Amino acid sequence: MYNFREISKDIYWVGGSDKRLSRFENLFPLPKGVAYNAYLIKDEKTAVLDSVDMAVSTLYIDNVKKALGGRDLDYIVVLHLEPDHSATLKELMVNYPNATVVVNQIGLRLFKQFFGDICSNVQIVKEGDKLNLGSHELEFVFTPMAHWPESMMAYESSKNILFSSDAFGAFGSIDGALFDYEAGDNFDLSEYRRYYANILGKYGQRVENAFSKLKSKDIDMICPVHGHVLKDKIGLVLDKYSTWARYESEQRGITIAYASMYGNTKDAAFLLANELASNGVTNIDLFDVSETNISYIIASIFKNSHFALLSPTYNLEIYPKMQALVDDMKMLTVRNKKAYVVGNGSWAPVVTDKLLNKVLELQNVEIISESLTIKSALNDETADQIRAAAKTIAEDIKSN
Repeated sequence: MYNFREISKDIYWVGGSDKRLSRFENLFPLPKGVAYNAYLIKDEKTAVLDSVDMAVSTLYIDNVKKALGGRDLDYIVVLHLEPDHSATLKELMVNYPNATVVVNQIGLRLFKQFFGDICSNVQIVKEGDKLNLGSHELEFVFTPMAHWPESMMAYESSKNILFSSDAFGAFGSIDGALFDYEAGDNFDLSEYRRYYANILGKYGQRVENAFSKLKSKDIDMICPVHGHVLKDKIGLVLDKYSTWARYESEQRGITIAYASMYGNTKDAAFLLANELASNGVTNIDLFDVSETNISYIIASIFKNSHFALLSPTYNLEIYPKMQALVDDMKMLTVRNKKAYVVGNGSWAPVVTDKLLNKVLELQNVEIISESLTIKSALNDETADQIRAAAKTIAEDIKSN
C-alpha cells in the first residue's frame, strides 16, 4: 500500500521508515527508528533520486508507481551507493527497464560491485553537469568522502531544493512529520549531532569542501536521505554542520566517560562531576562506557569543549570498553579539546599512562590538569586531588 507525499509542485517524497531495526549499520542504537528518504520528480521527464533499504522496499515501489500515475520512469538518479539507499535499485530497474541510470564514474563501479553488470542504459555525470527534466533541472554537486567516494548531491534550481544524500540527515523515523516544522518539540537536534559525529565525523574537511560548493546556491529546502525534510531549520542545521566540520565545540562544558568494575572508578567520576557542578559548571554529561553506546558519548564529546576519561586497569591494559571509546575518538579525528585522565588499579595500576598516551594521539588536545592514579579506591589524598582538578577544569570552562 502506498504512502507518499508531494513536498513541492511535482516533487514527491516516496520513502519510508523502519521502527523495527535496532541498530544502524549494526552499530548505532535506533530508539526512534530510522527514515529512508527517496524522492521523485514528475515533469516532462520523470526521475527518482535514490532508492531505499530493503526493509521498506515494497512500500517504496508502491510509492513510485502511485506517484508516477501510470507514467514510465525516465531516470534513476543514484547519488549514493550505500545499501540503505541502493538496495532496491535492482527491483526498481525490473519495474522500469527503460529508465536510464544517472551516476558518476565511481558510482558506476560500486553499482557493478553490488549488482553486477545489469545496467544497459547509463548516463555518466561529472561535477556541474545538469539533467534537464523540463521545468526542473538537476545540477550535480560532487561531495567525495562525505562520506563515500562516489557521494554527490543534486541541486534543483527552479525551487532551490538541495537533494543532499547522506548530509544534513539524522537518526529517527518519520512519524508523520515529514517537514522539520511539523515535528514541533519532537525535532531532535541531538540525533542530528549523533548522526554527524559517528557517520561523517571523520570527514570534516570533506564536509567543508562541500560547503564551499554550496555557498553560491540559494537553498529553500533540503531533502536528505535520513531525517526530516528541512525548511524552517536549514540555518540551524547548516550552522551546526559548519561547527562540527571545523571540529569546534558547540558549548563550554565537559563529557565525563568512565569505566568501572566494582564501583571505585565510578565513585571518582561522580565526585568529579559533583565538584565541577559545585564550581559552577552547568554543562556536564556523565556516561558509563559499559552501559551507554559509544555513539552517544562521541556525540557529547563533539558538543563539549572538555572531556574526562576514567578507567581501571584490566589485564594490564585499558578497560576494553574504554579502549573502544578512545580508538573511536581517534578514528573519528576528535580534536581541539581539553582533557583530564584518571586511572585506577590494585596490584598493577598501569592504565593511567596508557590512557594518557591514547589521548595525546588526538590532534590538538591539551591536558588541562595533571593525570591521577587511584590505587584500588579513593582516599582522602586522591579525593582532594580530584577536587583540585575539578576546580582547575571549572575555571577553564568558565573562562571563555
